[in-house]
Amino acid sequence: SKITEKQALKEQQEADKTSSLPNVGEMTIGQIVSSLKPSQLWAALGSTIVALGGAFALGAKLIVGK
Repeated sequence: SKITEKQALKEQQEADKTSSLPNVGEMTIGQIVSSLKPSQLWAALGSTIVALGGAFALGAKLIVGK
């Protein structure tokens, strides 16, 4: 019976771990940003800046080309 109790306790702990994870779909942008580690935040900001720069450069080429 001790083995079944330990197994049940372990299964309960695993279920608690998965249920305690936040649902990203229900989080606000502020909550998502505040949950990022500093390196993740810098990577996200850097990629956003690169994407915006690329969009502006492409837009400038398309406008000047006409």
